[in-house]
Amino acid sequence: MIQRVANVNTTDLKDAVRLGCRTMQFVFNADDDMAPFMRSCVWPEAELAFSGCHGESHIPGRHLNALLNAEDAAGITVDNDPDYTALSRADQYCYRTPHYQLSWVQDYRPGKPGFGQHIWQATLGGRAVVFTTHPDNVDLKDRPNYRSANGLMPRAAAYRNALVCIYRIDPFRHRWFGTHAWFPKFAFDEVVEQGGWVFGRKDKCYVALRSMNTASWHGPDERVLHEIYPFDDAAHACVADSSYELFAPGHASVWVCELGSRDQSGGFQEFVAAVSSTTLRG
Repeated sequence: MIQRVANVNTTDLKDAVRLGCRTMQFVFNADDDMAPFMRSCVWPEAELAFSGCHGESHIPGRHLNALLNAEDAAGITVDNDPDYTALSRADQYCYRTPHYQLSWVQDYRPGKPGFGQHIWQATLGGRAVVFTTHPDNVDLKDRPNYRSANGLMPRAAAYRNALVCIYRIDPFRHRWFGTHAWFPKFAFDEVVEQGGWVFGRKDKCYVALRSMNTASWHGPDERVLHEIYPFDDAAHACVADSSYELFAPGHASVWVCELGSRDQSGGFQEFVAAVSSTTLRG
């Protein structure tokens, strides 16, 4: 329940307009498919509510008109990219070799709410894929959900075969203070953990993943398996005794991923030794 707000601003009109603008851009109902609220009050009682006579279709136009007026009349800076469902400009990159592929969206709306965006993925063939997300929902059907997309959009950047993905979770806007990685052990021919890194080999290609926060394996969840592999009985059988999820708690989280191959890095043990001896700071 929303609590009564103490020390409410009653003198600064511009600051009140600025607060209203922030509410129109960022306050959505998590229990109703993230629908925006029509009414928000902090005085005399704190309240978020919907209109009894106007539908959701009225909200975008009314909010846009109010935000434009705030910019024009009060000089308030309004975020031009607040909509988590918007298909805004994206810088997509892909580094591909005969053995693996690393794809990512560079610096795409970091810190904003997510909807269905998949920010990065390392692909080594077949089911051997690795990626990270910020789960903001235990549900598996909604968007974003426990396995798909991000509650909060990270900042991701890569150069050739190495990627860094940074999450900074706002505790006032998100429910989950942690991130996780999809790393299906059963899909790799070999998995090694060394120096805080998790390494996987698939045929002649390799992947290394590390969380700067301490990460631990979570056991298989039948709900997740049926959602990801709905018609793949072989995958269900393989995963039954194999972990696939690395969870790293914390509101600030950094994941590092590097890929290699026999042609680039030599043998798998050489790749493991080279990467695990690398010093990460941050």
